[in-house]
Amino acid sequence: MPNVHYDEKKRVRRTWIVPWFGETFLWVGLSFMALNASIMAPSTSLGQTTISVINMMRGEVTSTGPKQVVVGSKPYILTDDVVIKDDRERSVELKNISIGDRVAFHLRQGQIDQLVLLLPK
Repeated sequence: MPNVHYDEKKRVRRTWIVPWFGETFLWVGLSFMALNASIMAPSTSLGQTTISVINMMRGEVTSTGPKQVVVGSKPYILTDDVVIKDDRERSVELKNISIGDRVAFHLRQGQIDQLVLLLPK
């Protein structure tokens, strides 16, 4: 539906309402997509605080030692300040991680500095 407007030289200008609505819907849509992306990001949660595991490597533990974890067939050394938690953000000790557990981990200089135990859902 066109609207009639006059410019400074008294010329008739027709404008459409649709572009205004289109721009509004564009901003609303982009805002919703950004909100949806943050809500739907691949992270683990069960109603509690979540730990984002987006950029972490994942695998199954095949062996553990005092300062190393073997994920798949590749051994990884743990840093001295390694943070080990489950996907509900509760602290976990290395001795509580057993063979067959699914984990997500972050490497810093080839060593694991963050290890997240992925609990069965």
